[in-house]
Amino acid sequence: MSNVRRVFVEKKPDFAVQAKDLKHEIKGYLGISDVESVRVLIRYDVENVSDETFEKACKGIFAEPPVDFLYREEFPMEEGSRCFSVEYLRASLTRGRTRRSSASSLLRRMNSL
Repeated sequence: MSNVRRVFVEKKPDFAVQAKDLKHEIKGYLGISDVESVRVLIRYDVENVSDETFEKACKGIFAEPPVDFLYREEFPMEEGSRCFSVEYLRASLTRGRTRRSSASSLLRRMNSL
């Protein structure tokens, strides 16, 4: 049985360019004018690594502490907020997919040390 741990990473407000752009698109292209804020979080599900490796990964692979917030298992949401998720198709090669693949490879190497 595997022990799956979930982390969410969100850019701090000064670095949340993607969230700001998405808010602009929602208001401008979709015409949803009452949107007050948008947050973009990346979810990582991690399994089959030691606690030590997981902790190291949280502090340097999944998140960059100066620019990111890292939440474990759940992330805070204001009451009345709405949340939805998007998952890229496996066939599409994206920067995020490449980064996750690299992180996975690094975790395997760290875990074997």
